Amino acid sequence: MMRVGTVAIFMAVVLLGAGCLGAPNRPLARPAPAPTPVLEAIEVVFGQTATLAVGQDALYEGDLRVTLKQINDSRCPKDVACIWAGELAGVFWISGGDIGAEPVEMILGETTKPTLTLESYVFALTGITETSATISVALCDSCGVAQEQASESGVTGVAMLGPTCPVMTDPPDPSCADRPYQGTFEIVSRTGAGGLAVSTDASGSFSAKLAPGDYTITLVNESAMPSMSPTDFTVVAGEWTELTLSLDSGIR
Repeated sequence: MMRVGTVAIFMAVVLLGAGCLGAPNRPLARPAPAPTPVLEAIEVVFGQTATLAVGQDALYEGDLRVTLKQINDSRCPKDVACIWAGELAGVFWISGGDIGAEPVEMILGETTKPTLTLESYVFALTGITETSATISVALCDSCGVAQEQASESGVTGVAMLGPTCPVMTDPPDPSCADRPYQGTFEIVSRTGAGGLAVSTDASGSFSAKLAPGDYTITLVNESAMPSMSPTDFTVVAGEWTELTLSLDSGIR
């Protein structure tokens, strides 16, 4: 009897242990992903530069909102022969103000299109890295001429002065970004016709109605600095040519 009882107890323990070993393993609980940080919007005045991280907003007077959605990198890899060197370009969403409630996509590149005129605003890309973009937004009462009167033609654009600091850093210091230049320029037809004087406003913007043709714009300046190389451009019938004039401040 004692042997039977002992065997029964032993079998019960073995079966209980087998049941525990055969129990399915419970998966370990994974930690919840960290919440995506919310970037604080930057309040900026027109004509002032703002450096935005991806996903960050810049807010201007009149409820104008500029959001940096992403940065495109088309630069040629090192040690690779490319037809085009490529560039960094910022993809922005613009809404509010004169743009309207529906966001409008805007792409500003380092070289291909650093400035863009939308409604009464001039957007200029003044600096860009793999993680941030520095822009300025200026008001321009005459920038809507091409949109309102498509039958006319001429030139419009912005003049930027730089460098503004004696030492440039990498990454660039936003406070050392190029700044709008207010001054006088002369536009001369390359056919030899008389010149036309145009002035930029405090935001560096200018606009002039011109007949279709080839022109050159130069800086009117009695002093050595700032300086600017003559810039050639062409006006097409019924269109407005956009220019970005780069002036050398002489700061080294």
